[in-house]
Amino acid sequence: MNFEEIVEALQDQLGDRHIMLSYQWDIQELVKEVCQTMKGFGVNVWMDIDGGMSGNINEAMAEGVEGAGVICPFMTARYQASKNCSLELNYANDCQKTIVPCMAQARTDDGNMFRAKGWLGIITAGKLWIDFKGNDNIDSRVKQLVRECANRLYTSEKPIGKMINLSKKKKEVKAPPKRKLKAITESQSQDATQLPNGSGKQRHSLHQALVPGDVLEFWGEYHKFRTAINIIADNANYLLHFNFRAEQYCIVMNSKLNNNWEAEIREFAMIGRFNSGQFAPSFHLKIFCHEDRFTFEINGIEMTESFPIRSLPLSSAKEIILIGQEGTLVWTMMKIPASLGQPTTNIPSENSREWVAVEKDNPNAILDKALAYGDEVEAWAKYENQRCSFNIMRGDKDYLLHFDIRPDSYTVCLDSCINEAWPGPANAFRQDFYAQIVTSENMEFHLRIRFDEDGMRMFINGKEQDILFPYQFPLETASHILFHNNNKAIQQWKKAKLPKAVQLLQTFSPYQVDKLLVGNVINVTARYIPSHPAYAINICADDSNFLLHVAVRPGNNTIALNTLTNGGWGAEKTVAVPLALQQAEIFDIFITAGDNGFDIEFSKDGEENNVLLKTDFPYRMDPSRARFIKLTDDTNNDQQYIWTELYLPDGSSFLREA
Repeated sequence: MNFEEIVEALQDQLGDRHIMLSYQWDIQELVKEVCQTMKGFGVNVWMDIDGGMSGNINEAMAEGVEGAGVICPFMTARYQASKNCSLELNYANDCQKTIVPCMAQARTDDGNMFRAKGWLGIITAGKLWIDFKGNDNIDSRVKQLVRECANRLYTSEKPIGKMINLSKKKKEVKAPPKRKLKAITESQSQDATQLPNGSGKQRHSLHQALVPGDVLEFWGEYHKFRTAINIIADNANYLLHFNFRAEQYCIVMNSKLNNNWEAEIREFAMIGRFNSGQFAPSFHLKIFCHEDRFTFEINGIEMTESFPIRSLPLSSAKEIILIGQEGTLVWTMMKIPASLGQPTTNIPSENSREWVAVEKDNPNAILDKALAYGDEVEAWAKYENQRCSFNIMRGDKDYLLHFDIRPDSYTVCLDSCINEAWPGPANAFRQDFYAQIVTSENMEFHLRIRFDEDGMRMFINGKEQDILFPYQFPLETASHILFHNNNKAIQQWKKAKLPKAVQLLQTFSPYQVDKLLVGNVINVTARYIPSHPAYAINICADDSNFLLHVAVRPGNNTIALNTLTNGGWGAEKTVAVPLALQQAEIFDIFITAGDNGFDIEFSKDGEENNVLLKTDFPYRMDPSRARFIKLTDDTNNDQQYIWTELYLPDGSSFLREA
């Protein structure tokens, strides 16, 4: 249905009733604009200044509510605090009126994210709210509001695309001629990334924050099964889930907060263009980033619906996930702003456990594994116009690489050294390296060295440099990294990231974790063996105190959660696994340290589409007491092993021998 037909159907259903706009007077100008726009579209709408609220205010409010088919509360902190607004909306709820909330405030006066709570949260819980936090795109926002009012009023929250038996005959619309997306030329695609053929799921990191004005582009082939693009902060928090659903004749857009899906927005016109043949299978999708929303364009045609940026700021996006169908080419090419493919220059926070701090009194970082081709080492620094160097060492005198920043000559010197002999001709003086460092924001920069078979490749702030530095002695003999500051009082090198040795995983052995911080994730992989009574992962303070005990019990297809305090078990929480696994099938458990407890995800093969259950468990001990992980197996037989992989927050990994 086009928008005019939606308005026509809505008016038929309203009859002599109206849509009532409920608001607190501080945002009256915004609501007046919404009211006038709705009237311009032909919608029967009512607000208090039109309805003549005079005399007995309560009586006038009651008349407005009782004459309404739909009530639209414009939610703000002051609306939530208003006794009159509370009285009005509670009365509407008691009258079982259809309520379509509108979010009209992003943040409270103290800068916190505004969320409906208390009486307002109870009434609007689970309802799709329309975003009116900004004053732009009023027409588009009002159209979205009208669509949702029609959806809710007609079909009890079923999508409007399923409406049937409308009394008005649909207009005959001549289908426009079919057109195919032109083949991507070399000039169009030279800065786009070719995507692998037949991959069911692809993940692509965004190393810098999205900002308003950024445009993300995707090319693909439309097939009649579900495909999606997800812009995420992490696995539990999605800014945008853009899902093609051919079987439901719509595109579904949603967001996820702390593993909970929020209210969907559905768009029907675009899928209709594909299904009718107006669009060929090949398509080109653009996602435009705004301060408060995403807008979309497919094959050069703007989508009617936009999607609001809800609880998470645009800048929190860290990754793009493309979902297709295994073995079928869906997503073929992707193009994002060049800067987003480069790591940020902000020094990692203290919570970045896989990074080690560079100590002023001990500038050596020991390599706990022999370097190999394909490995990388990284360092972050804040340059203070003092000479300093990054050195890959063998013992005290041999330098595989000497990366020396020299402010007196405005250059970076690259060299190597064996037995205190500097080759001389092999060195390089790079003023362009120096320029990139001093022009970094706050002169914070990121250096990455990748060890390829033909030499060392260097990246500054994510940009690959035009140099391949040769090896002067075998890579595997390097012993440590030396971070040198000529001025000992100024610590310019801040953090480093070094390759971790993959260690042997053994059941019953303790694996040190030091302490858990909010956001830390522990991932364990195992084989499902139904004949084993139970097997568990334990986060321990000591042998008598477990912060968390997660036990897999194949006999009754459940997972049990508990704590052990001074040798005594607490109250157990048992969760049923909704789908039985097969003999020796691989599964993953992800345990995330949250603000108030652990979040636990149980999945097949660690894939998002194969999540079997998600649950949580409150902290009964301070998570900072965590000291080690212990994996157990009730068979007490390490030969018939269950656990195969363990990944800890500091980047350590443990694998079972094949």
